[in-house]
This record gives sequence, structure tokens and C-alpha cells, in this order.
Amino acid sequence: MKKYIRITIWVILTIGLIVGLIFAGIFHQNRICKSLKLKIEYNNAEPFFTEDEIIKYLINKNDSIIGKKISEINENLIENILKENPYIYNAEVFVNMDGDIKIDITQRKPLVRIVNKQNQHFYLDDKGVKIPVKIGFPANVVIANGNISAVYVPFRRENEGQKNDTLNLQKDTVLYSVFKIAEYLNRNDFFKAQIEEIFVNESKEIELFPKLGDQIIIFGSIENLEDKFNKLMILYKDGFNKVGWEKYSIINLKYKDQIVCTKRNLDKSISNESN
Repeated sequence: MKKYIRITIWVILTIGLIVGLIFAGIFHQNRICKSLKLKIEYNNAEPFFTEDEIIKYLINKNDSIIGKKISEINENLIENILKENPYIYNAEVFVNMDGDIKIDITQRKPLVRIVNKQNQHFYLDDKGVKIPVKIGFPANVVIANGNISAVYVPFRRENEGQKNDTLNLQKDTVLYSVFKIAEYLNRNDFFKAQIEEIFVNESKEIELFPKLGDQIIIFGSIENLEDKFNKLMILYKDGFNKVGWEKYSIINLKYKDQIVCTKRNLDKSISNESN
């Protein structure tokens, strides 16, 4: 008899729990959304937008969210609307138990500002995605100009699974070369601070212009990219400390295992074997 009583009690408790969960779910779905709580990860870059702008952007795209029932709010739709913003890399939307909408946003990180031959400006981010320039929100990044034909086109969402556009970027060898140079500069604190301009000459070779000194650094192609930067680092640390920063007007890294420097106001070139 006691066994049946225990079973009956467990059945009643289980049914009560299920009914409670159902009513709790109904109550939750009927809650009114009272606030949006945004968390923005700017990815160690200058902001392209503020919280207020994101809220206004959502209202313009999806009407007001605050004041709606939770059951009337589509989290997936909100995420997709946010991902259409060219400055947003990722967005995740949650509803907490208080009925607040929580939105976690990750901003795209620009690496380089492109100025093409048509004088059109746009950024490339760290995924190889083109980002439009936003007035009033400049990014403190290296500038690339010269013989660049690429134009800005919006990011295509068929690449959403990869979260980048690098494969398409590789079809444009000039822009891809600029991207790889900027990518290296971004992860090297010394050269990130030292190099302010990437120039593509008529031969579609890369030239770099430093912030300190007025030398032209002829980089050539991105083949052996890290070796070239390693040679340049040796020259900055050892060579320039001995002979001075202003002795040479041209630094040529195109040749394997050597740096060819041209003295200022002289036609004679000297070769420095790098170790």
C-alpha cells in the first residue's frame, strides 16, 4: 500500500511540475519586453556605431521591439537584420527570464583604408571583407593607394558560413597583396606604428612609406613576406642605429637574402647582406 502511495505522490508531483512549466512558459511568452540590453565588442578598434544607433537601426528595420510580447519577438529575425549591417561581424540575441532582450554584437575590425584609382574609399577588415567608410567614424589604420582598381561592393551573404571574403579577395591579386601586408602590420606592433602608407606602383609592386624618415621601401610582391619584414627589422635595429635614419632614400627588399639601399643624393647603390 505504501508503495502505491509513493507512486501516486510522484505522479501528482510530476504532473504538477509539468503544469507549472506550461503556465510559466505561457506567462513568459505573454511578458512585455521592457528593455534592450546591448553588449558590443569593438574588437580593439574604433567604434563604427553606438548603442543608440543600433537601437534606432533595429526600430527602422523591424518596428519597435520594446512594448511587444515576447511571443511576438523573433530572435532569429533580429540577428539577421543586425548581420545585414556592414559594420557588424556577428550578433546573438537572447531573451532573459525578466523578459529583456539581450543582444551581443561583435564589430568588424578594419585593417586598411583603401583609396582606389577612382578616389573611392573603403576598408578591408581582418576577414578580407570590404567595409564602407562612415563619416564621423574614422578608423586609425594604414592607408593603401596607387594602382588599385578594386571598388567597394557590399559583402555577399553566401559567404556567411566562412564569415569572411578572403577566397573572393584572392581573385584580385593587387588587393589581396595589400590585405596580406596590412594583416602582417596589424600583428606586429613595431611596423604597425612605423608604416603609414601602402602604395601600389605602376608595375603593381608594393611600396611602403614610414612615418619616421622619408625613405621609400620597395617591398615588391608578397612572396617571402615575413622574410622581407625580418630583413627590414634587422636594418632598423642594427643598420640605422649605426649610420642614421636619413642616410638612405630607397630601401629595396625585392632581392633574396639582401637589402639594397640607395644613398640619399647619390646614384651609387650598396648591398647589405642580411643574416
